[in-house]
Amino acid sequence: MSSRAWLLFILGTIAYFIFRYDSRTDKSKEFDLWFWVKDNWVQLSGAFILDLIAMILITDPDIDISGWLIKFIPEGLVSLTVLAIPAACGLGLGWGAYEFVKLFLKKKSDKVINE
Repeated sequence: MSSRAWLLFILGTIAYFIFRYDSRTDKSKEFDLWFWVKDNWVQLSGAFILDLIAMILITDPDIDISGWLIKFIPEGLVSLTVLAIPAACGLGLGWGAYEFVKLFLKKKSDKVINE
């Protein structure tokens, strides 16, 4: 995959983090990116690492995404879809990974509290 794919992945990831910040619970405080990152670093790190793993797999030269996609979508949409995958990876997988890590940490803390 091209450098455009990595750029789209980075943009998707940045968009995800912006949406994540915008949905914070306490919006009364002034913008403090460092506090927010410090408060959410575990979930953010987990989401970013899982996104990065997906991108490494997607960009592997031995994996022919175009050949696989042509079986499912019209040929004219393959190039667009190949470029949309990294953006979706940064945005969508980030959300899914963040929610998964958050749920895992909540269950872990609930278990400690109940013991």
